[in-house]
Amino acid sequence: MRYQLMIVVILLTGIAHGLEAARADECMNIEGQISRQVENTTANDLKQLFLAFGSSACANNVKFSECANELLFDVIERRPKLFFQTLFAMPLF
Repeated sequence: MRYQLMIVVILLTGIAHGLEAARADECMNIEGQISRQVENTTANDLKQLFLAFGSSACANNVKFSECANELLFDVIERRPKLFFQTLFAMPLF
C-alpha cells in the first residue's frame, strides 16, 4: 500500500511540474510575441502581458520577469498612448 501511495504522489508531482513548465512557456510566448513587433502590438496583446504579470506561473519565472520588464519600458517609450490606454482600461481586482 505504501509503494502504491508513493507512486501516486510521484506521478502527481510530475504532472504538476509539467503543467507549471507549460505555463512558464506560455508566459515567454506572450512576451516574445510582443517584443518581436512592438510597433504592431495591439491593446489585447498588451492586456495579455499585464495579466501574465499577475499569474503565479509568470510571477515566479525570473526570465519572464526580466524580459517583460524591459519590454514594458520599450512599449512605454515607443507606444505610450497604447500602454496607458490599455493599463487604465484594465479592471481593478
